[in-house]
Amino acid sequence: MLLKTPLTLTVQPAPSFGRGWNLASQSGRTLADYRRIAATGANLTRFGVVLQADAAGVLQFTPGTLQEAANHISFSAQCGIHLVLAVCLDPWPSRASTFWTTPSQQASLLQRWQELVVTWLPYRHVSFDILNEAQHESWPALAPSIIQAIRAVDPSRIIIYEPPPQASPSAFAQMTPLPFDGIVYSTHMYEPHEFTHQGIYDNLVPPAFQPGAATACLQPVVDFQSRYNVPIYVGEFGCVRWAPHRLDYLTEVVKVCQAQGWGWSYHAWEEWDAWDAQCNADRNDPTRRADEPSYVLLTRALLGYTLG
Repeated sequence: MLLKTPLTLTVQPAPSFGRGWNLASQSGRTLADYRRIAATGANLTRFGVVLQADAAGVLQFTPGTLQEAANHISFSAQCGIHLVLAVCLDPWPSRASTFWTTPSQQASLLQRWQELVVTWLPYRHVSFDILNEAQHESWPALAPSIIQAIRAVDPSRIIIYEPPPQASPSAFAQMTPLPFDGIVYSTHMYEPHEFTHQGIYDNLVPPAFQPGAATACLQPVVDFQSRYNVPIYVGEFGCVRWAPHRLDYLTEVVKVCQAQGWGWSYHAWEEWDAWDAQCNADRNDPTRRADEPSYVLLTRALLGYTLG
């Protein structure tokens, strides 16, 4: 059942916007899952609410996605965890997506957000990520109308903005802040892409791990934060588990986040095993182990240890 009445909440946005796990849009998460997540030291989770266009070109919530969001709101509140709710389009809004050329879809995204902000108004431990991984250069012009619609109802809500293309760190090089307060700027860190996604796409030739490459890729985000003094949240980052030096790559990304005071959510918690930090490098072995080095690294960071 959807939440009908406000919960009694004490959860506030965590320092540095929080750290934790990206839960993607996978259904069936439970309170027990959230308790295990909290036990890792996480104080933040991120969940995707999915929209699809109907035959008339109007975006509608996919069956069950609002109930799943309600579950996450309840479970996160009970476990003292800040929740990021991200709207995701299915199919993903690549640059060629009809979303960018269909006014009815764009108008319906605004309408869905107007509905969501009213529904979720009582739940103050929730932040809104207004669109996951927009790819088109028109997104910065469209996003302010959504932010204005949210602000008209909820002036103090934390809103998360991902710049195009795809929240890439390089997008921050030429970006300027949006004309609103209370905006957290989010990047998704999978660079170098050929390294983090090796073995997923046949056309990707994986490069050898290069120490410092991830740090260099994140430099535009560091510069943006320094220039404008705005909060940064790495909403997704990860590396396939069979990539040589996965641990070194993740260590480098987390060290940058710690040095800059950024929030982050690792992609992903117990979703597809390729991204699972609890699984080892053997593609044929999806067994989760608490002593897997990448998982140990992330949980130590979540528990507050500074990486050397």
